[in-house]
Amino acid sequence: MPASSVSGGSGPGGVSPDAIIEWLQDEMGYPSAPPAPEQLRKICRGNMIPVWSFLLRRVRSERTVATARRNILVHGVAARRAREGGAMGAGAGDAAAREAEARERDLAAEEAERLRGVVRRQRKELRARIAEVTREEAERKRVLGERSNARYLKL
Repeated sequence: MPASSVSGGSGPGGVSPDAIIEWLQDEMGYPSAPPAPEQLRKICRGNMIPVWSFLLRRVRSERTVATARRNILVHGVAARRAREGGAMGAGAGDAAAREAEARERDLAAEEAERLRGVVRRQRKELRARIAEVTREEAERKRVLGERSNARYLKL
């Protein structure tokens, strides 16, 4: 969006309601009829001016962001190939890079499986320890109960 549509509006350095309507419809894909410019003028004043300015300059729709990311990916790969000395040399480098990434993925998968086993074993040990402590507690309560009963009966 051009800077003129952000700064020319409801006052010096203000935001134009028309610029907001254009942003809502074109960029954000506002599904229904946008608010009237008179309604937008009410919220384009005072301390809201920097907020609207920021929104109009920086906030983009998911569609625009996805397009930009694809462009960066495509142009980034093309630039890397050009730096590496052409498409043929880069093809071999890409294969080696893919192979290295596959090895890393396999190693990460093996590590994840090993850690899952460790967690399973520790859970099993924890359950066994909890059961043991519960049994000890029950035994202690039983012994205390017997002692108090024995004292009560002696009296």
